[in-house]
Amino acid sequence: MHGVPCVWGPLKAGDKDGSLEDAGTTCTSYELGFLTVHSDSRLTRINGETLHIVVELTGIQIDLDPDPEWFGIPPDFSLRQ
Repeated sequence: MHGVPCVWGPLKAGDKDGSLEDAGTTCTSYELGFLTVHSDSRLTRINGETLHIVVELTGIQIDLDPDPEWFGIPPDFSLRQ
């Protein structure tokens, strides 16, 4: 998937009664620590509506540190205990 080796497999979704049903497919990269790089699923909501959800990671760069600003804490952030 976009140059990242991954293994395609089924995607399962749990129901209220604990049963699993086929919900789509997923592509997982073991080289990137079991990172899911693609998933395509269809889920049926309680009202009968079907959701089609596609998640795909792109622009993955291996051995490159991310921009530290992505992890910056806003100056107005406070922690309450």
